[in-house]
Amino acid sequence: MSAIIKQCTIAELESAPNFVDLREEYARESTTPGMPHPKGKMELYKTIEKSGMVYTVGAYNENALVGFMTVMSPVNPHHGEIIAVVESIFVGKAYRSTGAGLKLIRAAEMRMKEVKAAGLFFSAPIDSDLSELLPKIGYVLTNQVFFKKPVSNELIESMKDAAIAKVYKLEEYSKKMPQVEIKTSHTLHNGVYTRTIMIPAGVMLTGALVKIDTTLIISGNVIVYAGDQSREIDGYLPILAAANRKQAFIAKKDTYITMIFRTEADSVEEAEEEFTDETHLLMSRNEGAPNDVITEAKCLAQ
Repeated sequence: MSAIIKQCTIAELESAPNFVDLREEYARESTTPGMPHPKGKMELYKTIEKSGMVYTVGAYNENALVGFMTVMSPVNPHHGEIIAVVESIFVGKAYRSTGAGLKLIRAAEMRMKEVKAAGLFFSAPIDSDLSELLPKIGYVLTNQVFFKKPVSNELIESMKDAAIAKVYKLEEYSKKMPQVEIKTSHTLHNGVYTRTIMIPAGVMLTGALVKIDTTLIISGNVIVYAGDQSREIDGYLPILAAANRKQAFIAKKDTYITMIFRTEADSVEEAEEEFTDETHLLMSRNEGAPNDVITEAKCLAQ
């Protein structure tokens, strides 16, 4: 069945049962490496909507939301004319065969004509489906966008699905190896949850999938895999760690890792459920269990 395109409000998009999941899929696939994980300030979108400068479209398949697009149309101060810009466009991977993507693009072009814009701009991640499609339907590559994150901020970025999948594969492999028990020390005090483990030298550890932003403090010497890249940390280092990450660590020396985040939880168990959906993997839920019980980290003595 082909997709149906409908103009809608931000509130209507937000009310779709699967909107949050669709937005998270969009973030995992399209977020610029180094940028914070998108949080979607919906109230800000609604404020801009009142000005008439944002045009919102939903793509539907059998009445289910499968994609969305927002087009901004401000007056460009340099040219003194309206320039239409596609701020967001996404179709869930499972629904791209419905033609929803092309229909959203055509809707953006209609909006360009309605507001009498001088032109329409798209941005697309390098090597994405969108970047391959646009030149085939009349769009011209005019500029390149370059990005640099602040060098003063240490950051573990949100990970794409492919990078997370690599850690899961490593985790499956490590289940076949001798397991090392790692103790968890965690506290909840004045709305702050703190969780500390020590990875012994020569041990590999893979953690549960973390779904929220946290701060990590690493003290020791460890190789960290996150964000589809690895780096060695030697010494003491606080790190801003984005949501949607599953890390792997190989300790070269005994290494302490502390995770911290603010929470409304009333217990450490609730805090654990806040940072991961994989609580069944957590060492703190399985301490003292036999080696064949699934634990937070599959630890391989090197």
